[in-house]
Amino acid sequence: MIMSIVENIKRMCKEKGTTIPKLGIELGFGNGAIYNWDKNSPSIDKVQKVADYFKESVDVVLYGFELTRFEELFKIIMNRRTCDQFAEDSEIDLDTVENYAYGVTTEQPSLELVKKLAAANPHKIIVDDESLFNAAGYDLEDVDYDSLENIPLELLHHYQDQGMTESEMALAYAKFREAEEQDAMQDIRPQEDHHEPDTIAAHHDGDDWTEEELQDIEEFKEILKLKRQLKKNRK
Repeated sequence: MIMSIVENIKRMCKEKGTTIPKLGIELGFGNGAIYNWDKNSPSIDKVQKVADYFKESVDVVLYGFELTRFEELFKIIMNRRTCDQFAEDSEIDLDTVENYAYGVTTEQPSLELVKKLAAANPHKIIVDDESLFNAAGYDLEDVDYDSLENIPLELLHHYQDQGMTESEMALAYAKFREAEEQDAMQDIRPQEDHHEPDTIAAHHDGDDWTEEELQDIEEFKEILKLKRQLKKNRK
């Protein structure tokens, strides 16, 4: 849902303990001038005055979140993948991926979308979860994650060894559970005969992998080993 500029300003006024009429008078716009901004777009100077008053960006006033910053982070997380590839990897709807990749929407991303984006982020050092959620208009501390108590001990230790924060662990475990559900569905389907390569390197022989990508592959192998061990423990 796209909120109007008046709705955004009304929300910011409420958070600051003031009202739109008071804000308009204080900034020299007149008593009810701001209420007309949905019909008659204000000048960028007036929008900037409102942004300065609340110590926010122009994007927050116009759209309710840091649209420009979110699009930048979105593209970093995509990491040169095509929209089709990223939609498959992140399990985000293709139309949604294209909307933010090409900058054709001003709608605030849903919380579930941002969670999926964070889980698909290969560049945690460059784009940390807090920056991503804040750009999307959410406070990371208020995000409802699954309790860490639900994470199997072996997997929790693996996450801790990786130096993950609690939010990163919760996001990673959510992705892990989705993968388990997909594996369960695969087990139900008829299995085709196939030959599995002895090593991941053999499977990708000839590809020009970077050191970072090779490290991601090794981490993925560790996750698979943990999944295998967890399945054995449950039997």
